[in-house]
Amino acid sequence: MDKNYVTYGAIFTKEEDGGYSIDIPDIENCFTCSDTFEEGISMAQEVIGLVLYDYKDYPKMNIIDKSKLEDNQEVVYINVFLPYQFSLTKEVYKNKMLTLPTWLEMLAKQKNINFSRVLQEGLKEELNIK
Repeated sequence: MDKNYVTYGAIFTKEEDGGYSIDIPDIENCFTCSDTFEEGISMAQEVIGLVLYDYKDYPKMNIIDKSKLEDNQEVVYINVFLPYQFSLTKEVYKNKMLTLPTWLEMLAKQKNINFSRVLQEGLKEELNIK
């Protein structure tokens, strides 16, 4: 069993305001909410990562009995890549070696450009991260 990945059932409850309440019943005190269904998937992954961060052994996943759900509820099985979610818990910086043409490095240094900041901004833009 790969301890880097976990999957848990989440109960998405559609609220009157159009948003969702999300409960992950296999993990104690694991719930969140979102404005949209798509955002709910991401929020569920995040809260699972946050709650499991300090666990030594992860709770077992149980199949959720859909017959016990209300009309405004549905089950979604959430897959989580734990190393990524855990890395969001505490932002740690990693030094990366970078290769640039000499002329580009000289011009950037002359303008006092922060290479790390520019690289981070560029990667976030490329990955569509806000």
